[in-house]
Amino acid sequence: MSDATSSEHLDVHLIGSIPPPFGGVSVHLSRLRRRLLAEGHSCTVWCDREDRELGLVRFGTTTHAIRALGTLEDSSILHFHSAYLTAGFLASRGRRVIATFHDSRISHLTQGGRFPVQWLGRKLTGRLLRNIPQTIAVSEQAREALLREHLAADSISVVNAYLPPTKQEHAHPDNLEAFGRFRRRWGQVATANAWTPRFFDGTDLYGLDLCVGMLGRLSERWPDLGLVLAVPLGRGNRYVAELQARVKKMGLGERVLWLLDGGAYHPIIRESDIFLRPTNTDGFSISIVEAFEYGIPVVASDAVERPAGCLQFRSRDLPDFSDKVDEVLNNRAYWIEHSRSSRERDHFSEIQDIYSRSWHENEQ
Repeated sequence: MSDATSSEHLDVHLIGSIPPPFGGVSVHLSRLRRRLLAEGHSCTVWCDREDRELGLVRFGTTTHAIRALGTLEDSSILHFHSAYLTAGFLASRGRRVIATFHDSRISHLTQGGRFPVQWLGRKLTGRLLRNIPQTIAVSEQAREALLREHLAADSISVVNAYLPPTKQEHAHPDNLEAFGRFRRRWGQVATANAWTPRFFDGTDLYGLDLCVGMLGRLSERWPDLGLVLAVPLGRGNRYVAELQARVKKMGLGERVLWLLDGGAYHPIIRESDIFLRPTNTDGFSISIVEAFEYGIPVVASDAVERPAGCLQFRSRDLPDFSDKVDEVLNNRAYWIEHSRSSRERDHFSEIQDIYSRSWHENEQ
């Protein structure tokens, strides 16, 4: 082993996605990479594209990744945020593997499958996960899900995924310009985001339809309320087009701004009056914590465990959702203060401690 590694200079390889698009996991990896580099560590990201100058390596197929990652120095730390079958296999070969689970729906990785090969792959993933020596769950729900998969309790650390925004993150200029015009026109602005339209249990996972329905219910009561829906991968999407047509039919077209370009989202949240998170399932929502950082009230579904600062509504319940938004608009001063008191701390040092523990345990 190298002297550099033993003196806490770490060679970290992150496996997952990185912006664009700007989603919760990809933003977390991007910020984690920058923090590691700033601390003097080495960091490479294995993702869906190649750019050696930026430290990005194409992950490729599972077989290719196993071979490529398996040839790295023994001292390298492999931190997986996806590709858990690969993570479990390499851990079984004695590599320094850490895996972060950003979602409590662990069973969809290990059970079922539409085809025999998929079923077998998930079964194998479930078995191999138990070989991973260090796992990070972003919530207590995720930890409980890992325990149900028979991972050792002492191998699981609960660390949420929040790392503060960096100076290198910028909103798309077209988004900023459009939002600025919209912000000046409407006295109160509610925002929600979805990196791409998705469905879970047969309904809109991100609740874009609920946001549209809420505006319809509150439009007369709050004639100065505008709605911003940021969907970076929504351009040309049939479901987004259906929602846009629905908004137009409701006579609310001018009151909804669709942001369909990429770029960081936190600058939009910062200038909003209320942030909406009406998902019917979720991992750790970085956007919620960013809203708290700027003192922006948050209305979120109760589909999963939420931070204490959220005003929660019954998942997929449009009347309850609308009532909770109305409550915030009626009592903004109270909910702003409530949001400010819910600010989250920076969790980078906890992740760094897990890296250090992984290094020292493998040295023994």
